[in-house]
Amino acid sequence: MNIKERRKSMNMTQEELSQALGVKRSTIAMWESGENEPRLSMLVRLSQVLGCTPNDLLGFETHRTEEPACRAQ
Repeated sequence: MNIKERRKSMNMTQEELSQALGVKRSTIAMWESGENEPRLSMLVRLSQVLGCTPNDLLGFETHRTEEPACRAQ
């Protein structure tokens, strides 16, 4: 996950991020170290606070295509 890099690029401390999310600073530290991962609902809030998408934080690249990969028949 790229939480630490994203947080630092926004000039935020762990304390500031924890306050914005309503969690303990130690929780942020565990997410950044990989010791623990945020729940899906928190991942969405985290991405909103950090101004990115959940996929960005998870390291997934998204590619848009003209046709959806799955289509209803």
